[in-house]
This record gives sequence, C-alpha cells and structure tokens, in this order.
Amino acid sequence: MYISTEAAERIVREVSLAVDRPVNLMNDHGIIIASTDLSRIGTLHQGAYESIRDNMDCLIVRSDSDYPGSRIGINIPIRFHLEIGEVEAHAQ
Repeated sequence: MYISTEAAERIVREVSLAVDRPVNLMNDHGIIIASTDLSRIGTLHQGAYESIRDNMDCLIVRSDSDYPGSRIGINIPIRFHLEIGEVEAHAQ
C-alpha cells in the first residue's frame, strides 16, 4: 500500500497522542516509514514484516529480542482495498 510521508507522519502523530505511546508505521516490506522515534525511520522491523507476510491480525512483541528491529509492543495491520501496512505502538 502506498502512503505519502506526510500522511504516514500524521497517522503516527495522531495514534501516538491517542494511545500515549511511541508509534511506528511500516510499509508492506516491514520498513519503518514514520515513527515518533526518528532514528528508526528506514530500518527493518522484522516483526512487522513477518506479520504482514503471514497475514496476521495482530502481533504482540513480548521482548525486544523477539524480532530484529522490533521492540516490545503491539503490531496491528492497516488494510485498505486489500493492501496492507502495519502500525506498532510499543512500551515506553
């Protein structure tokens, strides 16, 4: 799914305010395209990649060592016209 950088940043900002947690938005390859932690943009989030690949409804990361590039938190896919992206909110 294509989403503009501006839209991705807006989604991250709004979700982070709503859940009061750091938030990332990943593309369909598991690459973080927007984040409340700017240092993570452009890096691989293996948990997101695997959850997208396996068409999961949700992925809970229980340890920062579960998946390379992932942190403790909940990953929920965004589906739009049968295409998928991923949002993660993680513990602070």
